[in-house]
Amino acid sequence: MYPVVLKLILWLVFVVFLVAGEKHTVKKTVCKLETYRSVKYTCKRPDSDSFEDCGDSEPVGTVVQPQCREGYYSPSALPLMQCHEGVWDFIATCIPECGIVPANAKTVPWYSYIYEELPMEYRGRCGGTIITNNVVVSAAHCFETTRTHNALDYAVVVQPFSPTFAKKDLAAKGNLYTSIHRVQKIDIPVPYKGELTNYQYDIALLTLQTPVVFSAGIMPACLDFQQDFDKYQLTAGNVGTVPVWSSPVTENSVLSLHEYPYIPSETCLDMAPPTFQGYITGDKFCAGLDNRTMIHRGNSGSGLTFPSTERLLTRHYLRGIVSISPEGSTEQYWTPKDFVTFTRITSFEHFIKSNL
Repeated sequence: MYPVVLKLILWLVFVVFLVAGEKHTVKKTVCKLETYRSVKYTCKRPDSDSFEDCGDSEPVGTVVQPQCREGYYSPSALPLMQCHEGVWDFIATCIPECGIVPANAKTVPWYSYIYEELPMEYRGRCGGTIITNNVVVSAAHCFETTRTHNALDYAVVVQPFSPTFAKKDLAAKGNLYTSIHRVQKIDIPVPYKGELTNYQYDIALLTLQTPVVFSAGIMPACLDFQQDFDKYQLTAGNVGTVPVWSSPVTENSVLSLHEYPYIPSETCLDMAPPTFQGYITGDKFCAGLDNRTMIHRGNSGSGLTFPSTERLLTRHYLRGIVSISPEGSTEQYWTPKDFVTFTRITSFEHFIKSNL
């Protein structure tokens, strides 16, 4: 009896291994084609001589022509993809364009404005800079009374048309690129204590509930944390750009681009009133105003970018966030001879990267 049982067991084991082996050797006949926000595809199937729209899966032998979508690019040419036994021989990836300002632009593609959502209107709070498709950077002092638990009370408008507007006006007054995104959370450095510590750590990251769709008119500012490049751009006389609402900041304000030359720390300390010198902390730098531009309340959190041209293409890199300034001659704005302090982006590399 036992030999019979043993033979039966051995036979069953043999059958199991045989079936498993057959399954293992079955060749897959299709490749799954994942949909990405950054890449679009056209396919030439084995039985076709032309490229057509692709499906969710394609048969073995299909050749795919990948192409970066608007607002994205690839540093090198994208090769063709081909399906072999259920696997693509190459996966195309594209990265967001960044820091490119269209000709004759009145604003920049990465500018956004942050609003407190009220029952009938969106009331402007501060400016912001898009750094990824779901993260905007601004100033911490804009949210001193909110922290993260009130993030849902805020919304971010990309390509805003007014610093304050009625909810019913969003569709009528916005342009092709205007979109609104509710805020999911607000991250502020733990050491931030506002005026108690002279506004050190004055930076906030807003994570959006819905992603921003990139295009030629909407893209992030470039980020580069290399210290040498940061020092190269933040050199006396180099001029940065900030989007600024006209004064007083009301629903009728107009957005325009203003230029601010970088001011070395020693010069800035000499310019500052004695009562303000303590606010020029190690995580900040100064940029000055000229006789043609002023920065008004309601523009805190806006980003200061500096251009860099490589291979005939100019990109703008985010270097600072509008923080605080000595008081000027009126309560609405600071005088042209004064300066503004900016939170230095490179001082918060770890904070930014850990919250993306």
